[in-house]
Amino acid sequence: LDQFRTAYISTSLEPDEIAMHWSLTYEEKPAILKIYAATGPGTPPAFVPNDVQDVGWGTLDWGQMFDNIKELAIAVSPMAAGGMEMGLGELKKKIGVDIRTDILGQMGDDLWTVSYIDPEADDLKAKDKDEDKPEAQDPAAAFQNAFAGLSMANQSQVVGIALKDSKAFELSLKSIFNTLAPGEGLFEDREFMGKTIHQFKGTPPNLQVAWLIHNDTMMFSVGKPALLDKILAGMDKKPASPLISESYVQAALAKLPPGGVSTSYSNAGQLIDTVFAALKPVMADEAEGEAAEVINNLPDKLNLPWQFVSRMYLGDHAADVRIRLSIKP
Repeated sequence: LDQFRTAYISTSLEPDEIAMHWSLTYEEKPAILKIYAATGPGTPPAFVPNDVQDVGWGTLDWGQMFDNIKELAIAVSPMAAGGMEMGLGELKKKIGVDIRTDILGQMGDDLWTVSYIDPEADDLKAKDKDEDKPEAQDPAAAFQNAFAGLSMANQSQVVGIALKDSKAFELSLKSIFNTLAPGEGLFEDREFMGKTIHQFKGTPPNLQVAWLIHNDTMMFSVGKPALLDKILAGMDKKPASPLISESYVQAALAKLPPGGVSTSYSNAGQLIDTVFAALKPVMADEAEGEAAEVINNLPDKLNLPWQFVSRMYLGDHAADVRIRLSIKP
């Protein structure tokens, strides 16, 4: 806490845009921020189609972050750090894999994420039958349950991490899996466009967990497989309308200062429609009289033409986040 100096938020309200700047300054980078090791702004994933909800990219030096964690552990408790080192040594003997060298050391700096929540999903829509409605509960609990359901239901996400030596990384990863479940198959594989996707057994259809390595990239997917398939198709054959190349995306990103360590773009209108689909039936159940009538007469989709961009900057004396919410041109 002795390192922190100033925290501030700056907001600018314009006719068709809202801009915010959050900043935290410090004399020296606090210990917790020293863990984060980035090498630059990263590379936008040009293979992502324009109908996804959210895309982000940036960099992480995974090996350096691991070293930073060890350094922080030594500063906090040399004994605990020694136990951590001993545990890693025992793990290396058991599985024949050095986590620092064979796993984190083979992971490149670039990473990206893509996510999507299906606003048309049945379990996000209002139920018409009385027997389908839950028992009465207080409004706070009702809204909490709606958000909890939204956070898991029909949400798909794919994370991509660049690899330095994909073959060495895959051998080490499979060695770990074989040690965790010797003689047992953890995965059920499926083929897509000549690529083998490894899906963890026992996961439900709308929450499948899968991974694969393609184009020197480790991909980890959670949710319905359609998003992963769409991304893989875009990597092999560039989509007709990649999101990053759209003029409205480029215009929004151009208003952020260059550089940074991570950037994201979101279709804010689509995200609001998804949240609204989950909350509308809750609001209708809790409202009475004219308020209930107004809510019931609201459209299922608001179709707000909004977009959201953000970028994080991390320096030796300040951490900054810049955000812009604007209307698509």
